[in-house]
Amino acid sequence: MYNYFEKVLNEKSELQTSNDLWIQWETAKKYVPSVLSMISNVFPHFSLHDESHSETILENIHRILGDEQIKKLSATDIWMLLFSAYFHDIGMFVSKEDISVLIKNEDFIKFVKEAQRDNKYDTQPYAVLFEINDNKLFYKEALVTPESFNALRFLFAAYIRKSHAERSKKTIEGYKTSSFMFIPESIPSRIIDLLADICCYHQEKFEKVMLLPQVQQGVFDDYCHPRFIACMIRLGDVLDVDNNRFSSIILSTLPSIPTDSLKHIEKHLSIKFLNINTNEISIKAECKTIEVGEITTEWFNWISNEINDQTKNWHKIIPLSSFQSLPIIKQLDVQIEDFDLIPGNEIPRFSMQSSKATELLQGSGIYNNKFIFARELLQNSIDATLLRIFIENKSDIRTDDISSFRDICNSKK
Repeated sequence: MYNYFEKVLNEKSELQTSNDLWIQWETAKKYVPSVLSMISNVFPHFSLHDESHSETILENIHRILGDEQIKKLSATDIWMLLFSAYFHDIGMFVSKEDISVLIKNEDFIKFVKEAQRDNKYDTQPYAVLFEINDNKLFYKEALVTPESFNALRFLFAAYIRKSHAERSKKTIEGYKTSSFMFIPESIPSRIIDLLADICCYHQEKFEKVMLLPQVQQGVFDDYCHPRFIACMIRLGDVLDVDNNRFSSIILSTLPSIPTDSLKHIEKHLSIKFLNINTNEISIKAECKTIEVGEITTEWFNWISNEINDQTKNWHKIIPLSSFQSLPIIKQLDVQIEDFDLIPGNEIPRFSMQSSKATELLQGSGIYNNKFIFARELLQNSIDATLLRIFIENKSDIRTDDISSFRDICNSKK
């Protein structure tokens, strides 16, 4: 079954002197889903990045633009949208050659060391299962546990995720030597380079997207609009928020899951209302914990910022001046259990003026006499003495009888 973009590309290709774009896409559609399905081999604890994700991105773009505006796009534009929707996450595919290189990569070893030292990494419980000797990874224990079974996969995933967009770019640029990419010579390499940048920029700051050309000659007798394509891919991607992004079957194969992934699973499951069309975007989430509410709010802020950035620069993005404006954000609400509705994407948090906090730290309102330090000094001395007695007489103290500790203290007088 063809999606709307494929139908339009097929129609436009039949009207042109060459239908190489359609032939290339039909060929790609036969093998790319198989490649994307293997992403879960290293990212089983991540949201789905298979064909369903690509199709959802295209569906979101379709909802935002509508049929008539899509028909105004050139054949090259449509092909670029299809290609980048399917290839923007291709950098998350990990081949056997990638594994051989990664295991010896100094930067990856450094990443594992940092994860071992810093508990801000949710992969720390898996990183500490390894020891590093001579920049090589070794399992600490010979016994395989549920945690160690997936430890290396989780570390690979965390390391690759941060640079997957750049990896996608390199994969596309290296299409001539790729074992799973076929692009005919009739499609200029400059177009492929643009596609590589579009796929890379889906993870970059918005300012970088604006460096792409607004218009350029297309593949045959048409024009393409790389900046517009990149913006649409970013929007379609960030709006893939529905609560079916994780596979329960894949998750059921994992004996343990990193804590961040658990929160993101809950984030998607919290989506209770979703409406995207040419006029408005409305999403509501009902979260069970503040932690999940926080990452959901971050996601909603990402959506809001992307819409605002594109709206402000819309005249520098669109292919034709007749294109209507982007939909407005009507609702991005987070409801946290046992809290009031949080409009405007704000999470309940404690705050106070910095001047008041400084006064509190300095003891304002606590110490009303400048000689009170003497009492504090004596109290600290007593506490330290009692602690020392406890440490030196552990074997004589009964934890179920406080009088034994009191008797020892009295004997020291």
